Amino acid sequence: MTLRKADLRGSVSGPVLDTMYFLNEVALRYPDAFSFAPGRPYGGFFDSEQIFSRIRRYLEHLAEHEELARD
Repeated sequence: MTLRKADLRGSVSGPVLDTMYFLNEVALRYPDAFSFAPGRPYGGFFDSEQIFSRIRRYLEHLAEHEELARD
């Protein structure tokens, strides 16, 4: 089934719909391109353990500064 503009019945219109059409067209023309439209890059680019390690370090940093603030 193909989604047509008439099927949306005003739920999405104007610039929003134009942007959606544009992004879909780009995805069709360049299937190897990475889209940042959803707000985050492909998770496979990141080592998840590295992310967790950095989050732990940040939490340690916050705890150290909280402790210094109480002194």
